[in-house]
Amino acid sequence: MMTLLNFESLPGGLKFEYEVAHATPGPEGTTLKANLCLYIRADQSWCEMKIEDCDGPNQKEALDRMAAWLRRLAEGIEQRRETSIPM
Repeated sequence: MMTLLNFESLPGGLKFEYEVAHATPGPEGTTLKANLCLYIRADQSWCEMKIEDCDGPNQKEALDRMAAWLRRLAEGIEQRRETSIPM
């Protein structure tokens, strides 16, 4: 799920800040959240996201944790509602 936190007009375009969240069900379920910035210009759009806390005792575990976070964040983005963006 994506929730709009803020938007602003920048020279040449717009910047939208969202919270992306994905929750796992059940009594021991967890919610993963991260901030995503979407930039929109007349000729280009792009996203930026900083993912934290993907460390581990070795590189395999750190990469495995990053992969799990990316999968869950992708699910949160895919579950977004379509919204029209005022231009």
